[in-house]
Amino acid sequence: VKIGAAAAAPPMVDTLLGTSSSRLWELMKLNIGMRLRAGLLNIVQRGDSGTADKLTNALKQDHYDEYQRAYLMQLLGRTGDERAVESLINTLIEDTELLRVSAADALGWIGDERAVQPLLSALEQSPADSSVREVAAEALGRIGNPEVIPALVTSLTDTNEWVRRASAVALGDLGDQSVMDALAQALGDESALVQDAAFEAIKKLSDTSFTTEISP
Repeated sequence: VKIGAAAAAPPMVDTLLGTSSSRLWELMKLNIGMRLRAGLLNIVQRGDSGTADKLTNALKQDHYDEYQRAYLMQLLGRTGDERAVESLINTLIEDTELLRVSAADALGWIGDERAVQPLLSALEQSPADSSVREVAAEALGRIGNPEVIPALVTSLTDTNEWVRRASAVALGDLGDQSVMDALAQALGDESALVQDAAFEAIKKLSDTSFTTEISP
């Protein structure tokens, strides 16, 4: 991903970076701030080097708490800035669960192949951190490297239903029909979440049987 010309950061991003004790941060940390958090992630433009630079500089400061740093990482991931990959990989490997989750999320959105092996390790070697495994599976699906398919198939039997669900979604995103049998088995999972994700993945991997093309 090539980073484009610097653009003006979204005003709400500038507000977040203005001070770590703003009213906006207070709202973001509340349960009712979920839509606000998601909405702000969606307005960050991929390729915006100006916003990426601001977020990178903010993450070097020590006055943001762990929650704030985690969210800033997610925002940085949405810019697609490959310059952040190495730092995010380091966080994924050796930081707290919350920060590892955000680093995995950001790496998935950036989509750089350097993140594949660290994300695989997080998926396979984080027994106590189901949230890390879940987001690592999602990220691997976004990156799209077919070499991760065996690990994701194995994760369809993870002890945590959210990890199994994320693995099913990721397998659907990868577009390889060789996983159909594994997904079919997941249709019998005890969790409705996993069943639904497996069904949607099977639909996605099926040729045209679930789509309709409307001619003018």
